[in-house]
Amino acid sequence: MQQEKGNIVFAIHRSTENPDEFWIYETWESQEAVDAHESSARFEEYKSKLRPLVEGDTVFFGNAAPFAVKGYEV
Repeated sequence: MQQEKGNIVFAIHRSTENPDEFWIYETWESQEAVDAHESSARFEEYKSKLRPLVEGDTVFFGNAAPFAVKGYEV
């Protein structure tokens, strides 16, 4: 997978309790990198392919600041 500029971590996790539940975790260098990612054609294509596969009210987005990350100086 090609890494996007400003992306430090991209990880997909599958729930051990519900095989239909996934978590996507990303860490970015800056808000500007996030904004560039979310306004890209690649992101729009990803969303258009993902949306039909999930129930709309089960998708949650949130932002957080890293507190501690192994292998990454905060």
